[in-house]
Amino acid sequence: MISSLFQAHDREFVIGLPYWHPLCPLHPGHARIYVLADLIAKHLRHAAGGSTRVVTPYGSHYSGSTAAKWIDILQSDGDQREALWRLLARYGVADDVVAEFAAPEDILDHFTDQIIDNLRDMQCDVPEPVLRTIDPDYAAFVRETFDELERRGALVVKGTQASLDYNSFLDEALEQTRATQIFSHGNAEILRVGIRANVDNRRNREDYFVDIFQPEGTGGHRTLSVNLRGVPLDPMHDSLLYDVYNSRTHAFELPVDLFLAEDHLSTWLGRKTFAECMLLEPTQRTRSYFILGSGMFNGRHMSSSKGNAIFPSELAKTYGPRAVRVYLLLMGHPLNVFNVSGETYSQAVEAAARGVRRLDAAAWRLQGLRRSMPVEGDGSDLVGVFSRRLEDAFQSCSLDRYAQIAVFELPRALNRIETSNEELEVFVRRVRDCVTGLPEDERP
Repeated sequence: MISSLFQAHDREFVIGLPYWHPLCPLHPGHARIYVLADLIAKHLRHAAGGSTRVVTPYGSHYSGSTAAKWIDILQSDGDQREALWRLLARYGVADDVVAEFAAPEDILDHFTDQIIDNLRDMQCDVPEPVLRTIDPDYAAFVRETFDELERRGALVVKGTQASLDYNSFLDEALEQTRATQIFSHGNAEILRVGIRANVDNRRNREDYFVDIFQPEGTGGHRTLSVNLRGVPLDPMHDSLLYDVYNSRTHAFELPVDLFLAEDHLSTWLGRKTFAECMLLEPTQRTRSYFILGSGMFNGRHMSSSKGNAIFPSELAKTYGPRAVRVYLLLMGHPLNVFNVSGETYSQAVEAAARGVRRLDAAAWRLQGLRRSMPVEGDGSDLVGVFSRRLEDAFQSCSLDRYAQIAVFELPRALNRIETSNEELEVFVRRVRDCVTGLPEDERP
């Protein structure tokens, strides 16, 4: 399905991604989004032979007041301060680093840089620049966007409060869902659910004008959200059109061809659909959504702040970042909800690490085999067989199966052959690039 979408274009292929909130390391549910997107991008690049540009912009969402609240707590005394120090220690932040936090931006910059480093360690291609929503150019873009919404009558302002006029765009937004390809499990109407939730929320409120603007954070903490009319924008809104900003920053043409997001973001995706209908022509609107199942830890929704999550950055110290990348891919079909067991996850990561080692060893063994022209037993047939199997898994969005074939089944087949050839070696390097992230021209 994804390949057919890709083959329909002779231009660049754009993969949209939600921005992370840099208040902690990425947990598996979030990290998996970027690893899956990277595998998709690498597979498509190889399928196109490098002739088509695949773009995967990254960004860090600085909106909200939590970081400012943390600074106030760190500069005070009492139980809250001690609890926050313990939380940051759990996130792997050294005491001397915490002691240097003097402004909200310091905290957000720290975790943004850490997340970028973690993703690069897992061999994800991170195109520069990585947008930070605190950037002045981004704030100017958001203000420009909302000025245009007001000019079109889609933004209704009342003093220091405002609302997007969802009702006027309801029919168009629902129609847009029929033109949008959605890869999801059990809820093919996820955009419609999100769209109707936004409209119903507006109708059920006594004060319609409480949607866009928000006051300073609770307790008087300042927020880093973009200001409009001197009041911060709700963070759920100032990021709705960052795909448009990405297109300017990374010089690609809209639409976004495939946007990855977890299923719990249905309301946010509904707002994104509304925003695109308000501002973009139909040909510029997101073409497809890949809705991933969200993560559970011991049967509860995974949350770093609630302490029911593990961090890939910590697992990488023991098992290596490429093993963690493969572990994230093997968590199950991307469209399904997955559950991490606190008792058995280490065995799962170790199994992924063994798979990476076996694929590396098999690739290394190929280098030592006598090369030959294609003859019986040299593995030439493996290229066709495994290419078809991997493509079938890719087409069905079974990227967990894709990884399983690559790190468990392919090495077994490779270890049975006696001679090799260049076609097979190139194929194996490309598979390792997609699944473990090892660049095609790098040897194990």
